[in-house]
Amino acid sequence: MRAPDAPPDLVAIVDRAMARAAKDRYATAGELAEDLRRFEMGQLVGAHRYSTWQLVQRWLRKHRGAVTVGAILVVVLAAVSIVSVQRIRHERSDAEAARAVAEEQRGLAVASRNDAEDLIGFMLGDLKDKLEPVGKLDILDPVVAKTIAYYSKRPADADDADEHGKRARAFESVGDVRQPEGNLPGALDAYRTALALREQLAASPTAYAARGELAETHLSIGDVLNAQGNGSAALAEYKLGLAIAGSAASGAPTDDDLAEIVAAAHADIGDVERVQGQPDTAVDDYRASIAERAAIAKRSPSVLRKRKLAGSYTSLAGGLYIKGDLGAGVDAARAAIAIIEPLAAADPKDMNLQRDLGFQHHRAADVLLAESKFPDALAEVTTAVAIEEALVARDPTNSQWLRDLETTYGTRARVQIGLGDAAGAVATGRLGVATADRLTKLDPANNDWRIDLAKQHQFVSMILRHTKDLDGALAEIALGRVELEKLAASAPGNATYQQELAACHNIAGNALTSSTDEAKVRAGIVEYEAATAIFKKLVATTPDSLTFQRQYADTVENIADNLASLDAPTPGDLARAKAIYAEIVPIYETLVVRVPSDNSSRESLIIIHMNSGDLVAKTDAAAARAEYEKAVAVGKDLIAVDATNARWKQLADKAGKQLAECCKK
Repeated sequence: MRAPDAPPDLVAIVDRAMARAAKDRYATAGELAEDLRRFEMGQLVGAHRYSTWQLVQRWLRKHRGAVTVGAILVVVLAAVSIVSVQRIRHERSDAEAARAVAEEQRGLAVASRNDAEDLIGFMLGDLKDKLEPVGKLDILDPVVAKTIAYYSKRPADADDADEHGKRARAFESVGDVRQPEGNLPGALDAYRTALALREQLAASPTAYAARGELAETHLSIGDVLNAQGNGSAALAEYKLGLAIAGSAASGAPTDDDLAEIVAAAHADIGDVERVQGQPDTAVDDYRASIAERAAIAKRSPSVLRKRKLAGSYTSLAGGLYIKGDLGAGVDAARAAIAIIEPLAAADPKDMNLQRDLGFQHHRAADVLLAESKFPDALAEVTTAVAIEEALVARDPTNSQWLRDLETTYGTRARVQIGLGDAAGAVATGRLGVATADRLTKLDPANNDWRIDLAKQHQFVSMILRHTKDLDGALAEIALGRVELEKLAASAPGNATYQQELAACHNIAGNALTSSTDEAKVRAGIVEYEAATAIFKKLVATTPDSLTFQRQYADTVENIADNLASLDAPTPGDLARAKAIYAEIVPIYETLVVRVPSDNSSRESLIIIHMNSGDLVAKTDAAAARAEYEKAVAVGKDLIAVDATNARWKQLADKAGKQLAECCKK
């Protein structure tokens, strides 16, 4: 009987050894002995067929110690693995969550940045346009400071064109706020910061829109330089802007925005040329501006395009006025009215069109006044005043409308003087003062408006001088001078402030020298000397400015004329007058050469040569005759230009008579 707990290995050995068939038994006693030995050693025996589980159990028994340690390690590893897997899963989940949060925060940061920059754009753009007319730009000063700080703390991404564009627009807006406030250095800094960014964006010749924006920034810089009195530098910026915009426009000939920048550049160049005493080239540039804007308005006949075209005609009228071509100037002014009038009639609620219409009638009045067509000028200026008074009544805080009305009152007063209505002129002049005063109360920090108020007082003084009210005239001058002296002292480098103060000295000189009291006349000469000192510095600073040269020469001529006309001039007075005439003749001759159409310089030359002849007539007849002959020659030049000009004919006739009288002696 088999023992129930007998090892299966041993049972297998016995079964094989006792097998019935010889082929199933051990072949030799040695094989039987080997299986028995292996059984005893715990090794596998050949007589038994082991299952997989039996093989595993035998291996575990044989390696029980190692298996025990290993089992513990397995458990630990399993636990560690589980923890690790869970930790990895948690970390991965946390990382993904953190990444998601970071992305969300980055998105929020970008959105926040965009919101901040959009807000900057609104406040320095749209809001600025709304605050400027009511004289409240100072509200934006903290915004300007924070904008600069914001961009200073956040470096620009060199490869982000959109970022560069936003940054450039922001700094341009800073300049747009600073400039009307009178902070010209700050405006210039802002525009130049924007310019550096624009240059990067416009590096490609085919980046037409970016090049147009670059050109506009050059024009803005030119505006500031022009306001600083640096006409030559302004002209260089305008011409550079024109070259850039013209190049871009040639590559995109149907882009109306680029064409408009070209037109604006021509208009800006014309403005500087006109002020610098170059009306011929100014008129050429105004006509170029008209050509561009006429083509734009034909392609895109919007109200805005037509308004800009009318503006170019108005500028042309001003250029022709300076040139002396008054008939053509009136035609240009009426062309502007013809454009705006139907637009204003079609949309009477559009206040911009109403303002434009008032301005065009005002310009027409200016040119007609220069032609001494006083009734026609009165009709035009009366229309302008009615339009502008209605606008101011609609919004008494709109500084642009107030300023328009202020200057139009001045033109009406001049027309009234021409018509012999001195009392009406004084009353209108005081309306101009009151309007300017309203402006300064809107924004006491606006230096342009402070200058306006001073000039209105000066204008009233000139009217009072015309009515022989010298004391009243001097009182008005004193009211205006206080502000101008403060401005000039606050910014010695601001040419506009210096120029206005010099003009104030000249007006005071004119008032005092109109007196028959020699003491007052000599006091007037002192005023001219103060103006001369200012203009001399301006000429030294900007030697290319024909305007400053003319103002210097005109002022010094006033000194000489009054010294020579004193009832009891000293030999020193006469010698000084003679030296002054000798000094300024070359200046006027240069002005005539530089600007062939400069007839006002020819007028001055006639007067100077006649006065010079008078100074030496008693002591040197030959020298006197030479001076009178020069006066006659210049008079012939003027008559050749316009034989119907009454003033020129009078001067030429006087020079001829002086020469004839001299020759009799």
